[in-house]
Amino acid sequence: GLVALALLAACGEQGTPGEIGGVQMDTQAPRVVIDTLGGSPDTVLAFAVRVSDNLDVARVRVELQGALTRTIDTALAVGTTSAVVPFRVPVPRAIPAGTPVRVTAQAWDGARNAGTADTTLAVGNVPA
Repeated sequence: GLVALALLAACGEQGTPGEIGGVQMDTQAPRVVIDTLGGSPDTVLAFAVRVSDNLDVARVRVELQGALTRTIDTALAVGTTSAVVPFRVPVPRAIPAGTPVRVTAQAWDGARNAGTADTTLAVGNVPA
């Protein structure tokens, strides 16, 4: 009771949604886009993840599912507001070119807001 009232008085009024004590909170999730990378067909899955945020993008995680399963985490430098993170994932020769792989990319900002994109790409950068 009294502690909560004292804390509320010390912080000031709540203000509008998204504010605490008149300070704006980061509620905007990072923007995430997956782009294919061109090149000759081979045993690779090549793509780039473009991320941007109004304040900071801290981390990118890519998950591959299907014929190829892998999780790749990438930490970005503090204060990064946009980046293009390229990926060239080797694929075993036993997986034929054109085999579909589900790619999900997620990015987090410093306030732990998350943005997500997903798509289906094909092994060897050829149509599935």
